[in-house]
Amino acid sequence: MALRAHPIVRTRGDVIGVREATIDVRGRRAASARASANDRDFALSARAKASATEWHAAFVNASAREDAERDRPGVCVVERETRVVYVGCGKLARADAYNAIASNAQGEDVNGFEVKVMYLPTNARRGAIAAAWKQTAEALGYVPEWNARERAAKAREETTSDRSARRFEFTEAQFNALKRDGIVVIDDWFGDDARACARAARTLFERGTPTRLGQIGRDDDVVVLATAAMPTGEAYSALGRCAKALLDVPAALRRARAAYGSTSGDDAFAAKCARAAAPERLMLARYPPNGGRYVAHLDNDPSDPAHEDGVPGLRACDRTFTCIAYLNPDWIAEHGGYFRAYRGAEVNDDFVEIAPTLGRVVVFDSSAILHEVRPSFANRFAMTVWT
Repeated sequence: MALRAHPIVRTRGDVIGVREATIDVRGRRAASARASANDRDFALSARAKASATEWHAAFVNASAREDAERDRPGVCVVERETRVVYVGCGKLARADAYNAIASNAQGEDVNGFEVKVMYLPTNARRGAIAAAWKQTAEALGYVPEWNARERAAKAREETTSDRSARRFEFTEAQFNALKRDGIVVIDDWFGDDARACARAARTLFERGTPTRLGQIGRDDDVVVLATAAMPTGEAYSALGRCAKALLDVPAALRRARAAYGSTSGDDAFAAKCARAAAPERLMLARYPPNGGRYVAHLDNDPSDPAHEDGVPGLRACDRTFTCIAYLNPDWIAEHGGYFRAYRGAEVNDDFVEIAPTLGRVVVFDSSAILHEVRPSFANRFAMTVWT
């Protein structure tokens, strides 16, 4: 199975181009090489010395345009100074190679790499592609540098995922506080994942399209995510793990009740624990730094005209417990944005204020705790699950 070189070459100024020689599985040239200083088929408007983020974005965007025209299934090889540093495969083989370079060769001179592609038939199935990759990789006799790096990163993520996937358990004191006061504050819920989750939330707002709900007295932008289809990729892996931990609250409440037993007069609370369920949606919110706030309200308020609006299971009237995780590294008092919970049914001077510090989780009774978000003077991020 022959591989044809696609050396990355300098074309003009700071623009990078790629020579192309398309071949089939028998190694026969299927199209003439398309290479010249003026060939812009894979022109990248990125500078070799540009930031890693800009460079990666340019590779992805350019390859997407190229792939739509000619790329197809196959195996790719990336060489540096005659030594293979990566073997990949996929439905878009060349794009896989370019993405590997963009992800791994940050700061290196792209002129030092050669991309070789062995194309398979356009209808090649995943098993055939994987078999071709295995044959190519085994023929080398060593594990390429970038493949080894990929394996190590995956192993680290699996270890972190296993650690973060452990069930959260309420202590007896925390469980009793929620039963007695209708609210409990728990710090360091996410452990080492908290800071990565905060970065992921910021990335999601920067890359996504947050929604301003337009409710009177509410200033936050929100992103609503399906819990069964969380964003994927390394940038969002911690976000998924933290969401999974928060979605475990209903089960954790039932485990706690079974572990710590019941007392007389807790029938209503026991019924709420039994009724709580992990939702199909969760919400990320960002309050702006210009005094963004949310006026006092109940999350499950029967007097609200929209109380029963929406899809069953996602309506305000279906909320039993509200679970909020704060994602704000280096929060200081001057940033404001405190969560204020009133101890009664009206806004008065009897309240408790909770700072939205990184990794802190607040769980409270959605129909009992009147609360508000005080004016915020720094971007304030939170993840909310209503069970």
